[in-house]
Amino acid sequence: MASLELEGVPSVRDIVIRHVAKGDFLLSSGSGSRLFLDIPATVAEPELIHAVLRSAALNRQISNATMICGMLWSPGSLVLAGGIAALRRKPLLFVAKPETPVVPDQVHRFEIRGAKPGNGDIVLIVSDMAITGESLEFAVSAIESSGAKCSCAVLVDRRSADLRSRKPLSSIVLWEDLVPGNAELDVSLMTPDDYLRQFDEWSRQC
Repeated sequence: MASLELEGVPSVRDIVIRHVAKGDFLLSSGSGSRLFLDIPATVAEPELIHAVLRSAALNRQISNATMICGMLWSPGSLVLAGGIAALRRKPLLFVAKPETPVVPDQVHRFEIRGAKPGNGDIVLIVSDMAITGESLEFAVSAIESSGAKCSCAVLVDRRSADLRSRKPLSSIVLWEDLVPGNAELDVSLMTPDDYLRQFDEWSRQC
């Protein structure tokens, strides 16, 4: 995606692609992969949030939003949402999954923590990666039930072309911009300590 370029400052894609490694990796599904994306290392990059804030794909959404939202089941989402909220001084909230399995008629059981959205608010939900977009849909439904409006943004969009056309959202980097052809890419997970340390780092930059 296009970005607002500044001389000497890397783009979001440049930052993300630093953490794509080649080798022989075992995916959580049990299949093999020749590529690996280290999400904890990616979101820990000191320049990432500043690059995101310059991204043409997100700049207007961030400016229009009255609140920024992360998803508690996605630590990378928490780091991104926390960094954007801290640097743009916007209220921060989180959507948490219910303890019991979710079915479509139980979306209201998702819990909103932190700032409380209401009528007139525009909440930007931020995700590190979208594969099906289902998690974002649940988060949107939970927030819209409070009367607020939502928009969504994702750092890396791994969804199929069909899903992108049927359910568009703002993405900074597309999957095919990172990997050749249809290559599989393993993705590392973050621990709670990883994202708490990074949120502290973004907070110190305010």
